Amino acid sequence: MSARPDTSTVRRPLFVIGTGRCGLSPVMDLLTAHEDLAWPSQYNRRFPDTPAVSMLSRLTDHRPFSSRRLGWKLPVHDEAYPFWQSMFNGFAEPDRDLYATDVTPFVADRMRCGVADIVRFQRKRRFTAEYSGWSRIGFMQEVFPDAQFVHVIRDGRAVVNSFLHVGWWRGYEGVHRWQFGLPTAEEQALLAQHGDSFVARAGIHWRRLVRSIVTAAAALDPQTYRVVRYEDLVTDPVGITLDTLTWAGLPTDRPQLERRLDAVPIFDANTSAFRIPSWRENLSSDQIAVLDDMLGDDLRRFGYHSLEWPVQAEAS
Repeated sequence: MSARPDTSTVRRPLFVIGTGRCGLSPVMDLLTAHEDLAWPSQYNRRFPDTPAVSMLSRLTDHRPFSSRRLGWKLPVHDEAYPFWQSMFNGFAEPDRDLYATDVTPFVADRMRCGVADIVRFQRKRRFTAEYSGWSRIGFMQEVFPDAQFVHVIRDGRAVVNSFLHVGWWRGYEGVHRWQFGLPTAEEQALLAQHGDSFVARAGIHWRRLVRSIVTAAAALDPQTYRVVRYEDLVTDPVGITLDTLTWAGLPTDRPQLERRLDAVPIFDANTSAFRIPSWRENLSSDQIAVLDDMLGDDLRRFGYHSLEWPVQAEAS
């Protein structure tokens, strides 16, 4: 059993959040290029109760060898839900957002120790992690009062297109079977208006999660909560990443940082086929019209628009 870590070393953890299928992975690919950041890997997912596996992530600081030659994969960032579940059973798939009132002193201590272990074994100064779905902002702030949150947003129509083609999306089984709670009366009326189509269900899924993040973030100050649009990231990945690192209080004058950022491949799945066709090609005009109707206010909030809308809104 490892010694209890010093939880006072966990300062300003950086959580990258979003709906899922929104661009969390490329944002994390870029952020984890920073040498000061520790993060959960696939090994923390496979061995959630063995914090020493975090030492493996130090291999990514120096890459003079091939993981193929070693016969195993180098660590990469991972949502690592079993790691979080090992400290709080309700973390991965709650039927609603998680709040401060869900945190017990025992859970808070376990989570601080778990994060401190990753920081300690990776020998880093700060911690970052990604998770998708509900905001969990209130919960995480109760555990980590100085936490910062990067909200990755992507055009909801693109996310809906992606939801419909991933094996874990349970909307095909009915909204009573998915993990996001029963629809409100207003959401049920919207579903009925659009024939309870799978596209409409996926639209409700996206809207519900985005609104959970917006609601939870409403009381946060600009130094605690930052929005990164996927579409802006793929246009200027290095610039957006450097701005985000500066906002987070991380130094960007490291000699190797920009070279490492330049080496991260970034692919625009909104405009090109990536496993599935882009949303504009894959969704019919009628299906896009359904989403424009259902998601209009939320799309405008973040600067997304339709040709039928008279004015493009500013991203908030």
